[in-house]
Amino acid sequence: MTLITFSEYNKLWNEDKERELLELLDELTRNNVKWAISNLVADYNKGTHNEIFDIWMQKYNIHEINSYYISFNNNKVRPTKEVLVTNY
Repeated sequence: MTLITFSEYNKLWNEDKERELLELLDELTRNNVKWAISNLVADYNKGTHNEIFDIWMQKYNIHEINSYYISFNNNKVRPTKEVLVTNY
């Protein structure tokens, strides 16, 4: 699995749901609907990478977000790559 986070709020999310969402965003683009989505692409501490999103986002406008993930379990700060992707 290439998804990065498995928090309580997204425990039902999987690769199929990820692809379904990205296809919906592509469809919105084809219909000239503007949208923006943020996502975590990499967690450098864990060595994880959301390849599905990372490849998909290359066709849109990518804005890197300076952020750090803070673990709920131990408050440890981990460097991550978070992005805001837009079609406008």
